[in-house]
Amino acid sequence: MGPIYVDGDTAAMARRLGPPERESVVRPIDIATFKDGRIVAIGTLLEGKPAVLVTVRGGSYAGTPREGWDHATGWMRRLLEEVRRLDLNVVESEFTLVGVNPALDEFKDLARQLRSRAEEQARRHGRALGSSLSSASAADASGRLEPARSE
Repeated sequence: MGPIYVDGDTAAMARRLGPPERESVVRPIDIATFKDGRIVAIGTLLEGKPAVLVTVRGGSYAGTPREGWDHATGWMRRLLEEVRRLDLNVVESEFTLVGVNPALDEFKDLARQLRSRAEEQARRHGRALGSSLSSASAADASGRLEPARSE
């Protein structure tokens, strides 16, 4: 898996929280809304924001004895969707080592199709992400803030 880029706010929050004692108990809270000295809503700065997770695999696990061995994608989805509460889209590309690993050469046509499909998904999600960021910038410029999610 490639590098994971974290924005400054998230990195600062992680440093303040330190390592979690128990995953099921610790949840990053970036926003706490108070009323009369009590917390009435919590949320994260990233909650509901659109995001795209792009993953690649050199081969393919589907229908093989190694099916289910891709532990990274599930973990990243859980982190981004459940913990950070992002509106996540996932683009997956398989057989990226075709043409590099001779044992995979028989899958050239399938690899080409999968790559084309993944590139189209990435373009579509990228356009949608760019559009939502433009809208968010316009909202920020107007000074309007979205309320935190109540729990």
